[in-house]
Amino acid sequence: GVILSALFMLTGWILEFKWKGNPFFHFEIYDQIPFQRQIMFYLHKRDWGHLFSYLGLVTLISLPLIRVFLTAIIFIKQKEFHLAFIAF
Repeated sequence: GVILSALFMLTGWILEFKWKGNPFFHFEIYDQIPFQRQIMFYLHKRDWGHLFSYLGLVTLISLPLIRVFLTAIIFIKQKEFHLAFIAF
């Protein structure tokens, strides 16, 4: 999972990289924008670099949640319902 998220982020960073000009131009001005509005903006612009980067971050953040969920399913299959309840 970590390798997959790293590949998503690397792909996004490569797609974001401008081969000319200042690569740090995006960091010169900071505007506080809600996350959902920012994602919708990148979807509308078809900015695949930013979208892949965010997909990699979401994948990396969700790995512990997925691990606990799968552990709960394993506990249910082993009929350890108390442990499954705790995991859920």
